[in-house]
Amino acid sequence: MLTSDQHELLIGGILGDCYVEKSYVNSRVAFVHSILQLEYVEWKHSVLQPYSSQIVKYCVVDKRTQETYYKVRFKTVTNEIFNPYHKLFYANKLKIVPTTIKDYLKTEIALAVWYLDDGALRTDCKGLRLHTNSFYYDEVVLLRDSLLENFKIDCKPHKQGKGWNLYIGAFHKQSEKFCDIIRPFVASKVPSMLYKLL
Repeated sequence: MLTSDQHELLIGGILGDCYVEKSYVNSRVAFVHSILQLEYVEWKHSVLQPYSSQIVKYCVVDKRTQETYYKVRFKTVTNEIFNPYHKLFYANKLKIVPTTIKDYLKTEIALAVWYLDDGALRTDCKGLRLHTNSFYYDEVVLLRDSLLENFKIDCKPHKQGKGWNLYIGAFHKQSEKFCDIIRPFVASKVPSMLYKLL
């Protein structure tokens, strides 16, 4: 049985950058980040023990620009304990937002992991952006409603290319309120990621 911290990490992480791989029977979860986020990866790795495999450092060369990117990754072991997460977040081999997401996205750990994976400060204002553009509009609305109901954070879907991002504005200090919710966790567990907060 997973601990509450492990469960919350997975909820936020699957909404963010990590993904669940399903074999014929059981599942595993994979994590990939820039090497600049090594401390964050090490925290995830430690929380998910004893299910974590070794952290691997590697590089990728962008064929278009010839830029080299240094990354870190690890996967969990394949285990039936991860099957419910694949069932919850995948349909027809695509990642989805479950209609029941408000029942899962309820804690500052889940919220923080989601934001640290997929969030960013706006450079033109004191707003925040959650990169949700891989999801359909109706799914982004589910996430918006979850933030409002569970955290009293008011945000809006914004069109970004062919997809939709969630924008948390400075109006009524919503972006500050969001950062205040997750700051204690970030400061105590992964202080190297404080640069993402106001």
